[in-house]
Amino acid sequence: MEESPQAVQIVSPSNHSFELHFFELERILGASDIRDRYVVVVSIAGAFRKGKSFLMNFFLRYLEAEYTKKNVNDWLTELNVERGFKSRGGQQPETTGIWMWSDVFTHDHNGKELAIILLDTQGIFDNRSSVKDCITIFALSMMLASVQCYNLMQNVQEDDLQHLELFSEYGKLVLGQSNEKPFQKLLFIVRDWPNSFETGMAVAQGGNLIVQLQQIESEFIKYVKELAPAIFAPENLIIKKVNGQELRTRDWIQYIQTYTGIFNVKVTYCLNQKRF
Repeated sequence: MEESPQAVQIVSPSNHSFELHFFELERILGASDIRDRYVVVVSIAGAFRKGKSFLMNFFLRYLEAEYTKKNVNDWLTELNVERGFKSRGGQQPETTGIWMWSDVFTHDHNGKELAIILLDTQGIFDNRSSVKDCITIFALSMMLASVQCYNLMQNVQEDDLQHLELFSEYGKLVLGQSNEKPFQKLLFIVRDWPNSFETGMAVAQGGNLIVQLQQIESEFIKYVKELAPAIFAPENLIIKKVNGQELRTRDWIQYIQTYTGIFNVKVTYCLNQKRF
């Protein structure tokens, strides 16, 4: 019996380093109909408890409409967040490490066969993770993605840019002498949800969410309807590149394996040398 699509953890924190669940990754991405496709990777990162997973579930709904149902008319007529990346209200972090949606969306565009992957990452600067953990998870997310979403609240503040510079410099350090950029495309997503009454009590304070669209701020819905196709419509898909070369899914598997190992070594070295 075929498994239902679900969020699968592919990188988990382990004693201030990170463990790659390679066999789980290979099981999903090594499938014969996936491994030879060019890979499109969209990841989200940012401060903890700011609705990253909740937003990713809207992206998931669009992808299902566009590439599974082949019909994006009224793709947000309903929303069941119970099926998707885990999301809930409160101050305790929900996501640790990096999670991938197990259903890889496929599309053929301009003569190329594409595989579209969604990554949800651990929130940074929570009360349980070290600075080293935060630097690593954000930098790794940037290096794995073809589109990196930086989730921010209210506005872009100076410390947000300082954090981004820190993560980028760390990515460059890990890359060593390579001419490769630490990230491919960076998208700032600025959200204005400072008070619970602006999102609806069910969204801001709920547990395991089954949210009705009418409970969500109408302006948020309006902009999500614009944002999702801006990232995921066929003409806007961005293939992951490394050193100018477009990656196939099988290559991306090796890429994540290599850089997970490098990050675990480099983090210890850099912090011991007081580079940060």
